[in-house]
Amino acid sequence: MKTYFSQLRPLRIALIFLATVIIIFLPKTEMAVAYSGWGFVITLLIPTMLPLVFFVLLLDIVLSLVLKPEAELAEQQRLNFVLKVDILFLLGLIAVAIPYFLSIA
Repeated sequence: MKTYFSQLRPLRIALIFLATVIIIFLPKTEMAVAYSGWGFVITLLIPTMLPLVFFVLLLDIVLSLVLKPEAELAEQQRLNFVLKVDILFLLGLIAVAIPYFLSIA
C-alpha cells in the first residue's frame, strides 16, 4: 500500500501545507496591522493568501472530478483520497475564514 504522501504528490502536498499554515496562523481581527517583520506575514500575507488557496483547492476538486471517470481503478481510488483530503482542508479554510471576514466587515 502506498503512503499517503505519495498518493497526494508534491504540488498537492504544498497546497495542503499552505492551507494548514493559513488555518493555524490566521490572525485575530483585534491584531494591529504590522508592516514589517513576522507581523507582516501574520496580519497581511496570510489573510491575502486565504482566498487564493481556497480557489486553488476548489480547482483541484473540479479537476479531480473531471479526471476520475476516465481513470483506471487504482487511479480512481487515489483520486477519491485526494478529493477527501481537498474537501477536508476546504472545510477547514471555510471554518476559519467565515468568522475572520465577518469580523472585519
